[in-house]
Amino acid sequence: MNQLGLPLRRFALLGITAAVLSACGGGGGSDSSTTPAPAPTPTPSAKTISGSAAAGAPIVGTVTIKDANGTTRDVTIGENGKFTVDVSDLTAPFVFRATGIAAGTQWTVYSGASAADVDGTINITPLTDLIIANVAGKLAADYFNSGNFTSLSKTQLDTESAKLAERLRPILDALGVNAAVDLLRTPFTPLQDQLDKVLDIIHVSYDSTDPAAIVATLTNIVTDEAITDSLATKAAEETNAPKMVTTSGVVDASGDIPAIRAALERYAALYATNVPTAEQIKAKLTANFLQDDLGPDAFANAEVNDDFDNTGLRFTDVEIEHIDYTDPNAVIARVSFSARDKNGQITSRQQGFRLRRTANGPWLLHGNRQCIEVSMHARMDRELSDSVLGGPAQMTSGIEFELFENTPGNCDTATPVAYAMIQGPGLPPGGIRYSANPYSSFKLDNGSTYYVMTDTREGAPDMSNMINTIPAKASYKVTLYDAADAVIKWPGGFDSYKLTLPLRPLNRTELGAAASAGKWPDIVSPSLGALFDYRGGPTALNFTNMNPETYGWFFLDYKTQEGPSGVYEGDVAPSAGGTVVRVQTLSTAPDGSFVTERNVRVATTREGWREFVTRLKLTTVRGN
Repeated sequence: MNQLGLPLRRFALLGITAAVLSACGGGGGSDSSTTPAPAPTPTPSAKTISGSAAAGAPIVGTVTIKDANGTTRDVTIGENGKFTVDVSDLTAPFVFRATGIAAGTQWTVYSGASAADVDGTINITPLTDLIIANVAGKLAADYFNSGNFTSLSKTQLDTESAKLAERLRPILDALGVNAAVDLLRTPFTPLQDQLDKVLDIIHVSYDSTDPAAIVATLTNIVTDEAITDSLATKAAEETNAPKMVTTSGVVDASGDIPAIRAALERYAALYATNVPTAEQIKAKLTANFLQDDLGPDAFANAEVNDDFDNTGLRFTDVEIEHIDYTDPNAVIARVSFSARDKNGQITSRQQGFRLRRTANGPWLLHGNRQCIEVSMHARMDRELSDSVLGGPAQMTSGIEFELFENTPGNCDTATPVAYAMIQGPGLPPGGIRYSANPYSSFKLDNGSTYYVMTDTREGAPDMSNMINTIPAKASYKVTLYDAADAVIKWPGGFDSYKLTLPLRPLNRTELGAAASAGKWPDIVSPSLGALFDYRGGPTALNFTNMNPETYGWFFLDYKTQEGPSGVYEGDVAPSAGGTVVRVQTLSTAPDGSFVTERNVRVATTREGWREFVTRLKLTTVRGN
């Protein structure tokens, strides 16, 4: 791909398709794969419920309503997030699900209505999702799927809606949201009304590690203030529930958020029809831009000289993580987004990317501020064979940390980085150590980048209890050290760098369920027999069950007793059906050499950027 590294492994700003970048925050995956026909226009005598489906921007997609009898009806969301559903022949109460895209981000959010809401307004937003979750005492998705909501009442909806507004009142007041506004029922226009700005500022996430004690966290992306809300406690039973009280910078952020997204859109526009010049790229970067250990000149040159076709670049799934107004002359925004190629496939997911503006200047790209390149993701491996005879599939699960030093001396000292310590949920108290090696990468003592936490082989260590303690969006700290064990500071004088793990690895029980659910890619060819005879040259590769939404990755190699080996590692774009077919050629092993091992590995990425790796390994026990 480009010189910034491989997609899904090392971030490239390029390789994304164009989209309107006007919404914030994460969201659930779609659980509706069909596109319904537009709902018929209700007759004048019809009973309807209307509203807006939005998540900081209008949701483009589908609203599904389910009634007390379990009957469902789908309607297409119209212009600017508006929807109307005819409920004349349905039985109240109702629960709604909105599924679709808001400014490039996939969302699934919920809402609800009682008989009293017929012929009225019901909105569907992340805040109404939380209202329904509080009524249900469980995730709104589980409530919708269960269909057991015949007792849902107007009183319950009113109570939970009012309590949520009470807890957010300082933020609502700061943004000019009238005290009479009902978060559930007041009509609003996405991208225009003040209520919509609240959806940009307040992010809602859920920790469902313990199904009996699910906790929602509401975070102010400007101040980082966070309050929690236990779904196990009804609003009427809450006493002294914490409020979100810090409002500094909130008003400024409501104007800056669209400008931040516009800055990303302007950068992507450089690649609309062709690759821009290095000077055009640098014009969108700050003077001290730093991305994966590359400064502005190195970055721009790498992008221009990239052999990957970056035309049609776009950034989607944009989440504004934080805006720092500490220095008004250097306001910093931290964002996450997905990179997509011209065909719409995701090539990478970037977290912790910064943009900066001066007091009177535009927002410019500032980079991820990494003086060594570092990333992480949950990884699950399935090994199909580990001997000449093959064997039962064995599975492992853990976290992969990938660290590279592309340009020595970019940290706040010229001293080389000797090792990195990584600390966070599920890891030993002192953390785990990744040491530098001659190839600019950092590895564990066993020579791997993959920290295995559980293994299905009989008698193998099992840290499933540690895995279960890792929450969604868990934070990990990376600290760099020199050979004298002194801390090397990151740019800006920080002792450590923060990484976020969207979803934890699977525990041992979940590995079995994932195998039954077909999470891993399948290696159709080469077969075990074909691999046994492989000594280089062309070989047919056929991988299936790949996620067609993202780029995949594969690795092919063989090793000889003498030491040299043929090897290829690269990225692949699966077909719409999730298939990869290609012929790959490795250098041929010298005559008389003894091939000791052959490997094929293929990886695909699924929900929460979890990577599923299938490996076909053959250890040779006789000459060939």
